[in-house]
Amino acid sequence: MTALLENAERDEEQEKKLERTFAKEYHLITRDERLETIAKDLVEHFMGRGMLGQAIVVCVDRCTAVRMHDKVKKH
Repeated sequence: MTALLENAERDEEQEKKLERTFAKEYHLITRDERLETIAKDLVEHFMGRGMLGQAIVVCVDRCTAVRMHDKVKKH
């Protein structure tokens, strides 16, 4: 997706609009309360299903992945 955005031809106004949209969504996606709820749900789901296994959690960036890791370990 990053390559697609970098290669797209946009004028300055479109570029600023895109930056504002991503900035707003990033803040919502990485909100601490949201991450806490997701981590709790993940742990309840995988611990309560009665079988061993692994899971992969995909996050928007490395910082958020580390935060999610810490929250999952806590629960």
